[in-house]
Amino acid sequence: MRILISTAALFLSATAMADAPGTDPVIEIATVTEIDFQEVDVNARLHGPSMQIVNERAGARFTSLVRLRAHFSNEMTQSVREF
Repeated sequence: MRILISTAALFLSATAMADAPGTDPVIEIATVTEIDFQEVDVNARLHGPSMQIVNERAGARFTSLVRLRAHFSNEMTQSVREF
């Protein structure tokens, strides 16, 4: 009798564990879905945007590698002396 009760309790607990809440059920999803559009008549109108998006980048700014001199006084005085 004890063996029968313990076997029944073991069997019931095993089936209860299989259907325990919180476990996700197995869902099978079809890999191919076929849609028939032969009976469907679609009438549509294309409306464009009222403005256009313009993507322009600002020009790159590089520092000059040639330094411009602000004063040429020495060269000016030499050139005047030569004449």
